[in-house]
Amino acid sequence: MIKSLSIVIPSYNESKNIPELYKKLESILNKLNLEDYEIIFIDNGSIDNSLKILKEINLINEKVKIISFSRNFGQENAIMAGIKYMKKENLFIINGDLQDPPELLELFSKKMSEGYDVVYGVKKKREASFLMKFFYKLFYFIYSKTSEVKMPRQSGNLCLMNKKVLDTLKTFRENIIFLRGLRTWVGFKQTGIEYQELKRIYGATKFSFYNSFLLALDGFFSFTLVPLRLALVIAIITSFCSFLYLLFLLTAKMLFIFGITSGDLVMPKGLTAVSFLLVFFSCLTIFILGIISEYIAKIYLEVKNRPRYIINEIIE
Repeated sequence: MIKSLSIVIPSYNESKNIPELYKKLESILNKLNLEDYEIIFIDNGSIDNSLKILKEINLINEKVKIISFSRNFGQENAIMAGIKYMKKENLFIINGDLQDPPELLELFSKKMSEGYDVVYGVKKKREASFLMKFFYKLFYFIYSKTSEVKMPRQSGNLCLMNKKVLDTLKTFRENIIFLRGLRTWVGFKQTGIEYQELKRIYGATKFSFYNSFLLALDGFFSFTLVPLRLALVIAIITSFCSFLYLLFLLTAKMLFIFGITSGDLVMPKGLTAVSFLLVFFSCLTIFILGIISEYIAKIYLEVKNRPRYIINEIIE
């Protein structure tokens, strides 16, 4: 069993969930007889009274630490802040919405004692709309087929990691973070445990379809060059086809000049074929430019080298 543990909890407007989550974690830590621990709440610019509640808990238990951001910098950056400031040997990451059962800490801890460096959660059923579930499955399917990193399907940020993995993650300097992808990329001995995602009791999800889409783009373009290579392959194929069509036109033109064929072979009647080719190649061009622009945008964000987050205050 683990002897030293940091628990990092990214939280945004979860004032109703924080007390219950803290209560459950305290019960689990007592059950594990774990005294060398710290609980780090990352308040991601909450606009409710989350920070006030966290400060009250901190007065009761000095092992509860608070990192308060100046605004919402996203869940991934909140977790990276926790990784940077944690002081214990192992790290347990769990969201502050109580949809991931805190009781999994005990199960993860037992599994890590078998020699694993990372134990992560795999959602066997999501609490989401049909449309969201469809796009989640679509993302993981495309990601598994194209990414250089074979990230487990339906895995999230819920995990337990040891010092060896954490020391590696701390060396990363990139600003666009997709933690579950980085966690897989570093390697080491990893295993997943299935669990049932719980229904949210208080509040509403802060992770909209748009936020999920942006995170999916970050994950997809951060770990694969397939779109760029696909664009190159498409360009080569279309160029080759265009060259063949040019040869056809030149041949037809020569045959027309020598009176062997009529001009209809060179200039077919009607605009249907021409319109179709024009629309097709226009869409293809826009598609390829879209792929390239996404990579350029990622480069632009990285080279600015802005801080991942801004801390308003740290309470220890």
